[in-house]
Amino acid sequence: MQVTGSNGPEISVEPPELTTAAFAYLKSTGPWMFFIGILCFISGGVMLIASVPIIYDAVKLGRRDIISLLVDLVYIPTAVLCFFPAKFLVSVGLNIRILKNNASPEILESTLRSGAAYWKFSGILCIVCLALIVPIVVIAVVGAFN
Repeated sequence: MQVTGSNGPEISVEPPELTTAAFAYLKSTGPWMFFIGILCFISGGVMLIASVPIIYDAVKLGRRDIISLLVDLVYIPTAVLCFFPAKFLVSVGLNIRILKNNASPEILESTLRSGAAYWKFSGILCIVCLALIVPIVVIAVVGAFN
């Protein structure tokens, strides 16, 4: 089997066998990933519902101070961002549930693809958050002295 390395030329490897213990560990993570995914969906939904009074307050009462503007700009995108990891985690959980009854390579591949997508999204989100820390601190310090 030819595999293209992300940092180098193609290498030839044999795919490892999935041991009974590895399969047991995979099966044991499925319900937890599904549960966390559902909690992410619920969190995103609650945040979207909670944003309605915030927007109502800003529009109806004409409140346009910097705090309400920041809440509007941060709260809704944060709620929307909750749905992506939720989708990936629920997909992994459901695929593992299917894998328990149908141990096909295609289902395993789909499970690992969804897991990889979750970790890729989480890693990119962490990088973005780390990059935003400095500007947020600077804005907060400048705002505190004004």
